[in-house]
Parts: sequence; structure tokens; C-alpha cells
Amino acid sequence: MIAGLPLCTCDLTGNECDVNCCCDKDCDDDDRKAFSLCIDEQTISDSQMCVKESLVFFDNTPYAKSSRGSWLCIHIDNFQERNFFKVPQTVVKEADFDKFRATYGGYSYNYEESTPQFHGDFYRSGDPILTVYRGEVQGVLGLPAPLGTSKCADNNPAAFLYNQEFECEREVNLKTGCTSNPFIDANLYFRGFKLIISPAVLTNYTVSNTTQSTTTSGPVTTASSATTGAPVTTTVAAPATPLSLYNSSSVIEVDLFSVTCFDENSLEVNCNVTNGTMSPKPQYDAFGKGSARCRSVVTEVEYFIKHGGKSGLEKAYVKVTLTDFPDEIQSVTQKFKITYLQSGDKDIFKRSGRPGYVVGQPVMAGRLKKNTTVPGQVIALPKDRSKWLTVVSNSINGDCVSSPEHRVSVTFGDEMRAGCKVRVSLQNLTNHCAFIQDAVLGALRGNNPPTHVATFGDSSITVVGDWVTIQGLYNQPAKAQKAQDGVCRNLVVGMRTQIVYADIGSLQQPQAKILGVLVTYQTDMVKFQCVGRYCQPGNTDTQNIEVVSTVSFIDVSTAPTASSGKRPTLPLRLPSDFFYPFT
Repeated sequence: MIAGLPLCTCDLTGNECDVNCCCDKDCDDDDRKAFSLCIDEQTISDSQMCVKESLVFFDNTPYAKSSRGSWLCIHIDNFQERNFFKVPQTVVKEADFDKFRATYGGYSYNYEESTPQFHGDFYRSGDPILTVYRGEVQGVLGLPAPLGTSKCADNNPAAFLYNQEFECEREVNLKTGCTSNPFIDANLYFRGFKLIISPAVLTNYTVSNTTQSTTTSGPVTTASSATTGAPVTTTVAAPATPLSLYNSSSVIEVDLFSVTCFDENSLEVNCNVTNGTMSPKPQYDAFGKGSARCRSVVTEVEYFIKHGGKSGLEKAYVKVTLTDFPDEIQSVTQKFKITYLQSGDKDIFKRSGRPGYVVGQPVMAGRLKKNTTVPGQVIALPKDRSKWLTVVSNSINGDCVSSPEHRVSVTFGDEMRAGCKVRVSLQNLTNHCAFIQDAVLGALRGNNPPTHVATFGDSSITVVGDWVTIQGLYNQPAKAQKAQDGVCRNLVVGMRTQIVYADIGSLQQPQAKILGVLVTYQTDMVKFQCVGRYCQPGNTDTQNIEVVSTVSFIDVSTAPTASSGKRPTLPLRLPSDFFYPFT
């Protein structure tokens, strides 16, 4: 508060004492004694400035001054008006308001008209891909992605020429929305719309055309004329007939290339696709094995768009993956991917580096085999980059799966930890320890695991010397053995992959090179937990064994050390009589 002004700014409640407001007239002495502090303490400004008299050598000020012991004080604030706001003029008419707004106006929330969007003559990198729907409504091709959270945001447009891949969570109640939720139906992502081959189509497209029609009216009799006139022929312009962009040759359909289906255990099953242009729709099966489930839920959508650069889009097709889920699932993980292909019959190979590995790119890995065309050996490298070097993954219910479609790709520089579970019963851990170990090793390694890893991101499959052997991959761990009923000793429960790499080349442009790969296995004694009914005779209940696979990258780069030559020695030779006559 400013001194001299009887303000009580904390008195906000009429006819009631405000807590800790000591200036509130509604508070009596007993109320104030219960306060822990006074929030209305006045801040009194001192109009004086004081200094030690010993520091003042000469004082001839004409202003009032006072002395506080050894302090000399002078009044520096003798203009009280500067401590108060000026009293503003009250707005009584609109002109006064406009004056204030023009002088002190800030941000405005007035509606701004949107400017019309002008399309270029052709697609450029990063441009959204234009679409048109059956009702002639125009839009852009979407590629759902996690924006801010893991949830799928459907307003993310696909960017031209940029290969993109996103994974997000789709919240859905499968009990009530299995057949009604459009976002889990694969047909939503390729049916009902077409792609516009070039933005120039919209610029040059004629919205309507005008035609002429001839109409003939019969004889007309008027009140002022008893005669009947001759028939009148009139030519008028017929209403404009809009052209259909959706049915024109300026658009292309997104063709369904393939459909892959998995059951609730992540096992591939027959999709029963009867129509090559339509994907199976989600169906609710209330009488399935075990519990009810929602079938044919879309989990992966992959677009392939063939283009001719400046000439625009030429062809588009899509691959979809469908999975069955138990109806108690509350969210579904969906993957969306788009790949652009140049026109022509080129065998495109996407490298993981040029030459050194790029962080985030898949580690190239394949199997060594005999070359069938020329003498020697060659590396068999899968065309699908996601199937090069992989680690174990899990099914919907967490079980280990070994199929290549459900393994996780190892990308350079990204350390990973993946896990799954193996279900075992008391009888399994008693009589089938070796069988369980073989199943675990199969899940950890995968089907036909790679034996060699490329040292560079662009290593040739015909130059075997540019590939290093994966050490320890087939080193057979100690055989799992029965220790006692329900106990397996030396059972493999984990696989650790260590990748050693180093930067080579210049410091300004280092290139990452893989020097070696080592695989080791972790074993443990696994015991069936006999709790409650689990170990009762004849009980077939199962327990879970966690299986873990890890990948780590070890950087062994050695930075160069500065070195300098030896300091030269200067031969100093003086004349023999240099110190004469002192010698």
C-alpha cells in the first residue's frame, strides 16, 4: 500500500472476516490473534536518502535536511504526484474508445479472412498429396502419427518424396466398436478416395461447362389481342453441368496389393479375401475359442506410390496387415508407412550408409552361401530391410514368436532391450528341459538367423571380405538339465548382442564402421513356483519364464594425437680465441 491511502486490498468478502487480513474491519481482536501473518502490511516508501556525514566534505544544498546520528539525510522525493497514476478519462463515447485503442491497443482477436490456397504446377518434395472423394470433396492423403503423445493423430499429411513410418496407439473398445469404429477398418485407408496425379490438375481443371438448349413454346393468346400468335422458338443457356474430377483420368486409385492376416497368437492365417479390391472388414466373434474377439483389425498400412518426378503420380498401391484381438483389449498398436518409387524398372536398394553407417538405419546382415553364378561365395541379403538383423518380439499376449514378420529390426546406434515370455507347466520343467531350451533358442535367434554383418552401410553382397562373422551365434550353451522336479538348470533365458564399431576417416566427416559382432547367452536355474494349487497332482496350470534379448553398441574410436618433431639442435662453435685475453 502507498502511505497515506486508507486502502485494504485484502478485504474481499463483505460482512465477513478475511483470513490474515488485519485491516479488515469485520475482524475483531480475537480474529487477528488467530492470524499467522498479516497479508496487508503497508509498504511505506522513504523519501529520504541518508549517507555517512564523514563522507560529506561540503554541504550547501538548499533543500531541507535532517540528521540521524552520524547519518546525513536529504529529501529526494518532494514531488508527490509521481507516486500516483494519472486519473484517466472515462470513456463516454465510441470516439474515446477508438482513441484509447489506437494509442494503447495490443493483440486483436478479430477474425481474419483466410487467403485462397494456390496450387503449383507439380508436386515438390514435402508437399501434401492431394485427394478427391466420391462427393467431389478435396483433401490430402493422411498418414496417422503420434503427435505429442502415443495416440494416433489422423490429421498428419503424407509428404511427397519423403519415406515415412509411424507407430501409434489407437484407443478402441472392441466390445462395442469392433464393427463400428472406422479407424480399425483397413478399407478406410484406401477406398472411397483417389489421388490427384498433379496439383496442376486443380489449376487447369474446368469446374463446369455451358451448353445451349432450344425450347419451343406454343401459341400465346393475350387479353388485348384475340389473334393467336405463331409458336415462339427461344434459345437459352442450359444450367452448367459440373465435371467430375473423381471419375476423370486426372486421378489414380490406391490398389490393394496384398492382405496379411494373423490370429491372436501372432500366427499367420488365411485371410479369405474374396474381393481383390476390398479388405476383410472387422467382425466380432462372440463364440471364439476361449473368449470373444474382434477379427481383422488393421494393424499395419503401407503405401507404395510410383511417381515420375515433375510429371506427377503414376500408380499407387497398399499393403495391409490384419490381426485378431481379444475383446478386452482397450488399445491397438498401428503402423503406417509410405514409400515412394521412381518410375522405371530399376532395382532399388536402400543403403544404411554411404559408406559409414547412419544412426537409426538397419544393420545389414545376411547368410553366407555359395554363389550360383560365379565361383565363390556371396551374402544372401533379404530384400526387406526390416528382416536383416533382428531381435525377439512378443505376440499380443506377450508370448515369444519367432516368425520374421514379428521380430524387431536392429538399427545402428540404438541400444535395445526386447522381451517375451515362455509358458511352462510343472511337467515341462520336470521332463522337458532340453525341449524348452531349444524353443527359447529358436525364439531368440529367429528362423534362419543371419551369420554375417556388413562392416559398412553400403557393403556389396559379392565382396565377402566386407562382412564380419557373428561370433558366438551357434555356440551351444550348456545343456539344460533337470535338477529336480520342477527345476531346470542352465536354461537359456537371454541373448546379448554386442556390436563393436569405430569412426574412421577424417574428423570433419567420420564414417562408422562395424568391426565385430559377438553373441552371448545367459542361463539361469528356472524353478516352478509351487504356490497354492500349482503343484497339486494333475494340475496343468502354466507359469511364465521371461526371455530377454539385448543389443549394445561399443564405440572404440581412437582420436588422433598431436605430435611434433624433435626440437632441432643448433651447433654453436666459437672461435678458439673468443675468451682472449681471459684464457
